[in-house]
Amino acid sequence: MMALRRLYPLAMLCRVLEVSRSGYYAWRKRRPSKRARRVRG
Repeated sequence: MMALRRLYPLAMLCRVLEVSRSGYYAWRKRRPSKRARRVRG
């Protein structure tokens, strides 16, 4: 998502992905899940 964020406006990405902007920002603030942290190392 971050790579796309550099290329396209946030409003367009949210519309295409059918998420709200507030949902996007909430997702950005969340910590990665235990599984994601384990996979990334």
